[in-house]
Amino acid sequence: MKLSKETKYGLEGLILLAKRPVGTVMLLNDIAVADDLPRFFLAKTFQKLTQHGVLRSFRGAVRGYALARPPKEIELQEILEAIEGPDVLTRCIFWSLHCSDASPCPLHHRWKDMSKRVTELLVGQTLEDLVRGGASQRRATSRATRRQPSRGRRR
Repeated sequence: MKLSKETKYGLEGLILLAKRPVGTVMLLNDIAVADDLPRFFLAKTFQKLTQHGVLRSFRGAVRGYALARPPKEIELQEILEAIEGPDVLTRCIFWSLHCSDASPCPLHHRWKDMSKRVTELLVGQTLEDLVRGGASQRRATSRATRRQPSRGRRR
């Protein structure tokens, strides 16, 4: 499964919203600035997520986006399918534009077996899991960085 930058930006924006209290509405520009994301690209991605019921869009006095449901109820699979399309978990990662069941690439049948396993791993993963996993991953990376000896000059 090959994911686009659009998915990366969408996930980063969703994670930022998920870290806020449920129901928090944020302006698209504030989300883009907070995570250093391209605003117009993020707008396109958030439209898709709104159409698929992952986000809610607000106009008027209160403007912006909020999660449509609590993070623990938003599955990673639905996010990926909203952004990348319904076949994101099944399309061939090797020659996706030129490969199908009717015209398979040399590795197509191997990928079909692997994609089932990937899908099984993703089922049940939620936006809340991403928020928790990202935080623990950053802490582990930070700890590992602090432990490494300095490579500067000795005095």
